[in-house]
Parts: sequence; C-alpha cells; structure tokens
Amino acid sequence: MPLTRRQPGSGPELSRRIAMSTQQVFNFLALAGLPVCWVDGASGFVPGVRILNGVLAIDPRKALASDVLHEAGHLCVVPGRFRHLMGEDVDAGVQAMLAQCRHLDPDDPLMVQVMQSGECEATAWSWAAGMHLGLDPQIIIENASFEGTGAQLRLALKMGHHFGVHGPTSGPVFPHLRRWLQTH
Repeated sequence: MPLTRRQPGSGPELSRRIAMSTQQVFNFLALAGLPVCWVDGASGFVPGVRILNGVLAIDPRKALASDVLHEAGHLCVVPGRFRHLMGEDVDAGVQAMLAQCRHLDPDDPLMVQVMQSGECEATAWSWAAGMHLGLDPQIIIENASFEGTGAQLRLALKMGHHFGVHGPTSGPVFPHLRRWLQTH
C-alpha cells in the first residue's frame, strides 16, 4: 500500500519528538552503513525524503521519522549489489533487479533476496528499526499512514503477522533482525 501524506499533528511536544526521532533515525542509518545525507529541499515520493541511486537524501526541516524509516527500508532490504538501482520509482528499481536475475533459479539465494525486496519487507524493516531505536510505535507508523490503516498495520507487526516479517534479514524472532542491510 502506498504511503498517504498527512499532517504530523500539532503541539510543541509532538513537534519536538518528531524532530528528535528523525535525527535519531538519520544517525542510526549512517551507523548501519546506508548512504544518507541531509539535503535542503529533498523531496520524492514523500515530502522531505528522496531516494537517488541508492542514497537516501533527507530534508531535516520536512522529513518525518516514519517516512525516513520506510524509505530507508526500501534500500536496506535490497541486495547490496542492486542498491544503486533504487531511485524515486522503487518499483522500477525492483524491475531492474528482476531483469538482471531472470536467469537464476527461483530457489537461488540471490533470487530469494530479490523477491523479498518489496513493500512488505520495507514496512517490516522500518518497524523493526523503529522498535530497535525505542521510538513510539505511532511515530514509526502513523495512524493516517497506508491509507488510514496505520493502527491495524502496527497491530499486525506487533503480533508478527505481516507479510514482510519473513524477509531475508529477519532474525529468529521478529522484530529482531540478523542485520540491517542486505549484503549479497
């Protein structure tokens, strides 16, 4: 499901929590090894966040932690050798990966990773990363996200009953992951 843009709410405490969470997410992504940078005016599928050639550009004045986590999830679940193919149109990047792997057997480990590089895995990754950081679940996935189904999606992820929880980086018990970036 696509993200739906929404207002982050109101009040200085909520604004402060969102700003602190966005900085915390940025720092985490950089430490995890994902190429990230602050770019004033960055904007792509969601305001304040842009993917370009496998790099996550974030406008610190506009980006929300939930959007940064989700867009980062798209990059992190992609095998490293294909990350550079990811841009504003993530589906086009996935199609380019599939085209390069069409000769592989469906059970080949690389093909399995490619097949598990979709929207569901990005969503599960963003949840696991946000939980690892100790963020408020409503900052990780806001109620208005995913066409207003954010609360239901959070519940499914909390219970481990989401399609993306069995992706290639998953650990023995979701939301604990074996690694934050696909390396293959």
